[in-house]
Amino acid sequence: MNDLGGRSGELLVFVSIVEAGGVSAGARALGLVPSTASRMLKRFEERVGARLIVREGRVFRLTREGQSCYSGARRILVAAPAYLKRPGAPKHPSELEAHSCLRLRTSDRNAPWLFLDGHAPLEISPHGSIVVDNGEALVQLAIAGFGIAQVGRFHVADQLASGALVSVLDDYRSSESEIIQAVFAGRPSVPGRVRAFIDFFTENIGARRR
Repeated sequence: MNDLGGRSGELLVFVSIVEAGGVSAGARALGLVPSTASRMLKRFEERVGARLIVREGRVFRLTREGQSCYSGARRILVAAPAYLKRPGAPKHPSELEAHSCLRLRTSDRNAPWLFLDGHAPLEISPHGSIVVDNGEALVQLAIAGFGIAQVGRFHVADQLASGALVSVLDDYRSSESEIIQAVFAGRPSVPGRVRAFIDFFTENIGARRR
């Protein structure tokens, strides 16, 4: 990864840390030293105006703002060609019910995978018994043919280029097209950190989808 400067680089580091399950592993995935990744994460949180990741001892979790930011990052579904030969590649998100879906433990285990069917939002509950703690394990399981994984595109760029993994259901734009709304529960004013987060998210995530 050559260019990690600016806002997009900070977002990339944040996603890598989440998917790898920690700063050190996330930094390693991008060819960075942990101290650099930590600084970039801190700058990203300052730019967003909200705490995104909470670490309590060995426990690693996303805040609400972190979950929203992570959900809005560019993501795709991938699988190994050998796996897809057995059940066949899904042609519609509803066909994922017949597949083994690989999931991350850091996200809500009951959270649906989101798609757009034309202009209509579509939610699919992923089926599968395999849940792992980090993105590296998720990618390796997908390469080994254990099922279909939802990961950041950058995280599997080399595997896609080599053919070790192929993307599926691209026409439905997966969670790249997740509809994210800011809902204000009758409050006359919005807290500063929330407004800063919404402004950043709209400018950076929304612009990348257009």
